[in-house]
Amino acid sequence: MKKKKMFMRTAVFFLGIFFLVSCKGKKETADNTTVEEKIAEITTDNPEARVAVSIMDRQEQNITTYGEGGKILSGDETVYEIGDLTKLFTASLLAKEEYKGRLDRNQPISRYIKTIEGEDAPTIKETAVHIAGFKDTYGSLKRSVNSLFKDEIYLNITRDEILEELKENMPEKGNHPFSYSNFGYALLGEVIVGSRNSEEDFILPILNDYVQNYLILKDTEIFVHQTELGYSTKWAYYDGYLSALGLTSTIEDMSKFIWGQLRGNPYYDYKNKEEIVSIENQGNIQAMGIGWMINKDGNYIFHNTPSAQYNSYVELNTEENTAVVVLTNIPSQKGDSAEEIGRKLMEREIEKKTLEKGVL
Repeated sequence: MKKKKMFMRTAVFFLGIFFLVSCKGKKETADNTTVEEKIAEITTDNPEARVAVSIMDRQEQNITTYGEGGKILSGDETVYEIGDLTKLFTASLLAKEEYKGRLDRNQPISRYIKTIEGEDAPTIKETAVHIAGFKDTYGSLKRSVNSLFKDEIYLNITRDEILEELKENMPEKGNHPFSYSNFGYALLGEVIVGSRNSEEDFILPILNDYVQNYLILKDTEIFVHQTELGYSTKWAYYDGYLSALGLTSTIEDMSKFIWGQLRGNPYYDYKNKEEIVSIENQGNIQAMGIGWMINKDGNYIFHNTPSAQYNSYVELNTEENTAVVVLTNIPSQKGDSAEEIGRKLMEREIEKKTLEKGVL
């Protein structure tokens, strides 16, 4: 009986990995449900539920937060886990480091990670667009334990363990098929640390300093203690996956960050939105920039966070200079509900702008 239980738990772990990775390239489906109906549906009978949405262009931002049953809330200051959206901030910090001349995205990661040697390692650019050949994660014992007892499978895996796994799993030189990799973005945190040549030897204080003191996002940071969302990430200071998944933020801060992307601040997006590699057979992901997924048919770039605890979504329409942000503290239900809400919001906004142009 014990063997059977362990088998079932192990199966759940690997199915969870498959769900998280496969949801990145989710196919778009037709659905006549309105934004408000979808929000009401996923917040029903949940007094703690929050869905915060922001719609913006270069001139203005409009933020609305919804509670149980889709009720509009005022003055809500919920801090959200943003999970995979952390990669946009890591990519932004990479852009700043390159803009300042501290690193070159075309150089191998070994140039900045001193525990590995040689020029055959993947480049920063290959790692950032998920074609370096790294898996999403590697099968350490801690990760298996996390899958059984914790909410987040990437917790408490130290940067030293990440670097040891890198030595044991260095991919062959050259481009590989697209494969979404949290491990790759953990390594990019180490690249940033190595580019600094400073006393700071860990990504947590560097990333926190960047978002709070350079981007002036005072409510965005990596927490290493329990959050207010009803569960605890329990990230540790020395965790290796912080630069991939570790940040928390508010809808106001995320709106400000994405607004900076619309306005073209080089610290935010120095060459990051440019297409680097074309992607096939990945649903709405048709190409990759640094941190950003690109849908060429729809002229938008985006990133999402499908998670067993929360989900979020950001999208920029590159023709209309319009963006949406959706943050929730609700698990992904029947797919990625934040992405569904965000896509509907953007379609509605573009339709509105098209009608206004017709009138003018």
